[in-house]
Amino acid sequence: MRPLATRPFPSTLPRLATALALATAMLAPLAASAVVIDWVTVGAPGNAADTDPVCGPWSASPCGAVAAPYKIGKYEVTNAQYAEFLNAVAVTDANGLYNTSMGSDATFGGISQSGSSGSYSYAVKPGFESKPVTFVSFWDAARFSNWLQNGQPAGLQTSLTTEDGAYTLTPAAIAANSVLRNPTASVFLPSENEWYKAAYYDPIAGGLYYDYPTGTNAIIGCVAPGSDTGNSANCWPATSPSGALTDVGAYSLSDSPSGTFDQGGNLYEWHEQIKLGSYRGFRGGAWGYSAGSLAAGVSHYNSPTYVNFTIGFRVASIPEQCEVDLGQCGSDLFTCEAAKSEGIADLIVVNAAWGQTGTLLDHCTVNEKQCQTALALVTQERDAAEAKISRLDAEVQLLRTRLDACEGHPPSLECRADLSGDGIVNFKDLGLFKSVFFKKCEPTP
Repeated sequence: MRPLATRPFPSTLPRLATALALATAMLAPLAASAVVIDWVTVGAPGNAADTDPVCGPWSASPCGAVAAPYKIGKYEVTNAQYAEFLNAVAVTDANGLYNTSMGSDATFGGISQSGSSGSYSYAVKPGFESKPVTFVSFWDAARFSNWLQNGQPAGLQTSLTTEDGAYTLTPAAIAANSVLRNPTASVFLPSENEWYKAAYYDPIAGGLYYDYPTGTNAIIGCVAPGSDTGNSANCWPATSPSGALTDVGAYSLSDSPSGTFDQGGNLYEWHEQIKLGSYRGFRGGAWGYSAGSLAAGVSHYNSPTYVNFTIGFRVASIPEQCEVDLGQCGSDLFTCEAAKSEGIADLIVVNAAWGQTGTLLDHCTVNEKQCQTALALVTQERDAAEAKISRLDAEVQLLRTRLDACEGHPPSLECRADLSGDGIVNFKDLGLFKSVFFKKCEPTP
């Protein structure tokens, strides 16, 4: 894949101590309705980066390398989810989390505001509940992430709700665009590498990167959801002539290798990367842009205060340790099951060789002693293979037990099986033996 473009998006379109913050946050009232994020886990930690240098602050670094497992939203954040956020923390809305275009734009705005400052309330417009929220800046998305990390509390916009958590948002840091993810962050906006990996990386296919976020290098089709082929998205002219948003996940066949939806099309999505000092990045294309804008080689940026009807966001998070353990248990079980299957296949080969050797012995008139020795050797190989299968079967059962434990016990459960001593019987020597044996034991006419 070759980089297509890296360009600015068109203009048209002091931290509290962790213990104290957590203790105080527990006292804050919770929002009336909890926002639930559907997560997908992105594994293969320590994966290699893609070869094209289109990421980083100067869009000159390779993309996609992530050191640890993480989770990312399966869908873009919706109007329904963002309205819950507003009702929890924006009764006065000191930081302008609500943009008036959300109410005035009949096509792309999905949330209305009523009341006056101090008693604002918010409602989702009919039919916009599952559409992605628009007219949100980078800082709006960062505050939504802080709110999720802090347990979705209700109250004024303070360090207990929106101004601290994943990001410490002070006026000076915002003005300097210097805000970075805090080390204790658990819910946050994805980094550019995290976003890129979830969209384009496929560990099952040998760790390769695709050009488009539907698991293919073929250019994506801009069609309506009803014509979804598995390589489709809401990009122009899918909703022509006027353009429109689609519900998140409407292209149900066109998920990424990670299982996310709409990382191509519908809306561009903010990510954390600081670009050229003053800007923040976003990726993925949108309803009003052609298929090429959805490609991995395209990176955009703009002021973090920029809002538009073509930009939204999704969130990411750190999996709990037990989830990591569970994933490792599943991986170990898969490995052992594969080893067992390979061992069974090898046993079939050994049994066939044993049968052939016995048949040849029946016709052997020359070097009968060597033939008897050969038969004994193959018999030993068969017995060893059967013992190996029995041991691997026991290992599989143990791993299944540990997998069950991973699903119901606390974090840091030791559940990784050491298969280093369980290498499958090497039958290359058997093949060599058979060739020698056949030469010595020619069947009689």
